[in-house]
Amino acid sequence: TSTRDYLSKRMAKCPYKLLKSKSDVNICPNPVNGSDDTNCFPVKGSEVNIVTSEGDHDVGSSMLKIKNIVNFGWEHKYYPGQLVAAHMSGTYIAYAITTPGKGCGVVRVVNRDTDDRILIKGMRGAVVDLSFAHTKEEVVVGAVDSLGNLFVHKVTEGSSGLTSERVVEVLREVVEGEMMHRLIWCPYLPELVMEEEPDTSSAKLLV
Repeated sequence: TSTRDYLSKRMAKCPYKLLKSKSDVNICPNPVNGSDDTNCFPVKGSEVNIVTSEGDHDVGSSMLKIKNIVNFGWEHKYYPGQLVAAHMSGTYIAYAITTPGKGCGVVRVVNRDTDDRILIKGMRGAVVDLSFAHTKEEVVVGAVDSLGNLFVHKVTEGSSGLTSERVVEVLREVVEGEMMHRLIWCPYLPELVMEEEPDTSSAKLLV
């Protein structure tokens, strides 16, 4: 009874209209005044649909700040692979760039905390897929180009900034027509057994 009374009081103050059915809850807004007391309330249902009201501004919320990290403009088309990837730590991001006129791809790796960046070269075609290995201990990024060549680099922090080391390179000798090439790291699931030096080699498996 106390919970029902609490909800009734909150709903009486709320400018929203709550519509209930047997399976879902629909919330349709009316003009709001920005108060937490009237805009925040508990709902319960197997499915909740929220219909927002139109804003009275065109530039977005003043509470939301946007910072450009990637300034490269890709061609507007469908890409089956990833051209932008984030390390699982959230500190590093990588994105693919195609050099004008040559069609060769390069990968830019950026440290979001320090804004240090490095350019990884050597791809023979445009990068069509890239991603980081599923490990927090190391920053390992792999990329595959449009010719099916595979490149894996290890990125480390040094006194002079970011450095990269190529650890794997697989080149295709024969290219047979256009094919879709992907790079997928196998998710790393650590063992539950406690060890002094856990084996993390399985985090570097890819297909």
